[in-house]
Amino acid sequence: MIKVSSIYMDFLHQIQKEEIGVDDFNRLSKLAELRLMYWVTGDIRGGVPPEPYLTQKNKDYVSPFITKYKTTPNEDGEIIRPTDYYQYENMYAMYLSGNEGDGEEDAGGCSENGSTNEESTTSDGIEKVPIELMEGQEFYYRNKTYIQGLRPSTKKPIAKQVGKGWEILPQGIPGVTLEYIRYPKYAILKVTSDPIYYNVIPDEVNSINYEWEENARDVLLFFMVDYYFNSTREQAGKQANLSTAKTPNG
Repeated sequence: MIKVSSIYMDFLHQIQKEEIGVDDFNRLSKLAELRLMYWVTGDIRGGVPPEPYLTQKNKDYVSPFITKYKTTPNEDGEIIRPTDYYQYENMYAMYLSGNEGDGEEDAGGCSENGSTNEESTTSDGIEKVPIELMEGQEFYYRNKTYIQGLRPSTKKPIAKQVGKGWEILPQGIPGVTLEYIRYPKYAILKVTSDPIYYNVIPDEVNSINYEWEENARDVLLFFMVDYYFNSTREQAGKQANLSTAKTPNG
């Protein structure tokens, strides 16, 4: 966790101001959090995560936001993503131990694309089977194929994204666990008056701190300062910020 008051003081130091409007700071802070999440998890225009997310160091940035969501598919075999959903990680079908299979011999084998569906059992006796996420055309092919080993089963469940959720096959899966990256609960700076000098100072009690861990401080601050100088069109300040090398590629 990073204290929003400390980022505020660092921010003022970077832009060489004694203070800035609280609403302006909170607006820039939210934009910076979104920009940081976007950078760490991958540029969606490129189709694949950028190099930073492929390293453990940068995966650690989003570790506070990886969340498990347990739900039950509706009668159409669909689940709806949570309201704070940002990006997909994994999905698993959940069965009571001993009731998960249909006797197929392909359990733990390889799927069509070579990935394995290895089962695991949780401490409370729940069987956890990975659900393979695929594109719509392949999803329908796997559902209609006459090749028994490729059809979706309790040992090889499949899913495709539909709108703001997923359709899962086979139908009748009793429970699903979705692992996803959620949006951060955005930091909010509150201020109060210094009882001695009557200066405006951060309100440590009522402010909401960042959920990001300390390793994200420099990059978060970089984005905030960059947004600020973009809005003021002060190129000298922007260039000074760039010289810190705290850029998305630095």
